Amino acid sequence: MGGLILSLAGRVYLFAFQSWLALGPLAAKLETPEQLLWLYLGWPTLPPDVAEAITRRVPVMDFWLFVISLMVQLGLIALLYRRWRPLYWIGVAAASINLVVALIQTVTNAGPLTLLSLLISIVLMLVLLRIEQDFIVEHERILCAPDKGLRSHSALYARGREYARQKMWALAAVHFQRATGSAPGNIAYHLALARAYVHLNRLERARSVLRGAERLEPENPQVRELVDLVRELEAK
Repeated sequence: MGGLILSLAGRVYLFAFQSWLALGPLAAKLETPEQLLWLYLGWPTLPPDVAEAITRRVPVMDFWLFVISLMVQLGLIALLYRRWRPLYWIGVAAASINLVVALIQTVTNAGPLTLLSLLISIVLMLVLLRIEQDFIVEHERILCAPDKGLRSHSALYARGREYARQKMWALAAVHFQRATGSAPGNIAYHLALARAYVHLNRLERARSVLRGAERLEPENPQVRELVDLVRELEAK
């Protein structure tokens, strides 16, 4: 993504620099750069003779080919950000169009800057072809049940913490629930289960677990903190 954005900025700079060199003495007749833009958009703010001389040195076709290639590259950046597989192939097609446009510009106006633009387009295409695997998504159904082979409450608790670190709160809650049932006197298990229920927005269940935790350790600061959090969430 960063490379594409830098490439985009570099291409804008190279085109502007190349156009400025091509204009030569005509550049002095431009009061602001916006006048050149309005000229190519069909709203000339320059005398007809100056406008005609400018479009001879920097043809309208070259300008619009450049704009089209920029739009294609912007679209490609959006497609890469989404990483949706069908859009990946659209991105490859867009990069192909971008490559063709750069090739046309190189043939019609050969120079070091157009060759650099063509090289960037080739590298972009090669990179796209290399990252196809990043757009392959495999869907997997995960059953919300304790993992097999976990016999002790400590193993269930440890596995629940692993799922919690991965933000898989439903599986974490299942393991914490089983650990709490096996060792109801362990306050850490109650706290972990209550936190999992809070993340799942099951506030009633979290409150029920915390009532059991309060009976075990009524002065525990972590229990009081979670109780206050549940009350605050319920109020919202």
